[in-house]
Amino acid sequence: MSSALPLRVVIVDDHEVVREGLRLTFAGHPWVEIVAVCATGAEAVSRNARLRPDVALVDWRLPDVEGDELCARLLAASPRTRVVLLTSFVSADRVRSAVDAGAFGYVSKDKGLAAVTEVLAEARAVNLGTRRADTTPAARVLLEVLRDEAEHRERFRLTPHQQRVLELAVEGRTDRQIGEALCVSESTVRYHLQRLKLRLGARSKMELVRRAYAAGLIEAFREDGDELARGVAG
Repeated sequence: MSSALPLRVVIVDDHEVVREGLRLTFAGHPWVEIVAVCATGAEAVSRNARLRPDVALVDWRLPDVEGDELCARLLAASPRTRVVLLTSFVSADRVRSAVDAGAFGYVSKDKGLAAVTEVLAEARAVNLGTRRADTTPAARVLLEVLRDEAEHRERFRLTPHQQRVLELAVEGRTDRQIGEALCVSESTVRYHLQRLKLRLGARSKMELVRRAYAAGLIEAFREDGDELARGVAG
């Protein structure tokens, strides 16, 4: 690929506003050429097989297919295309699925267009031979997410007693009921709850439960979550 040739890009997103926004944004980049804009995975596979673009810029959640599956299909149709997945949800499992499917890049929408542009620039640099392709942006994102999750687990590591007290508090039990269930005094229960509140920056039992849920320390609230919330408020 000559340095004078632009990066040929296909945009795949089911929202017209997003598609048009990306198209207009990269229209101002002389080194990017938008060769197709698609609304579905099926359309993207068909266009990809015919156009053989350098990059397919793909939204993870499409009406007819998930991002990792579409990535595999696009690469089967055009092995030299570098697939960059855009998502609003980042987790180790999802990024790992993207990497396993062969994705070149994995970009959180929260990081904005600058992050997308950076990955496209890297794809062009790899095509030009000025950057190695052995460590892709998607693989680096996976390593970052795994590191962050490990740090998160270490930060919120609970003792077995704290974990059990928290689980019973989520069930809406009073301090006395928690103590009876664990065969400890109410003062011991209050001690563990206070330590948990300090750890999570909560001021009440209700806030503690919500923060613990947000931190991934407990499972999602049941369907009777409103009643549960009233129970832990006391």
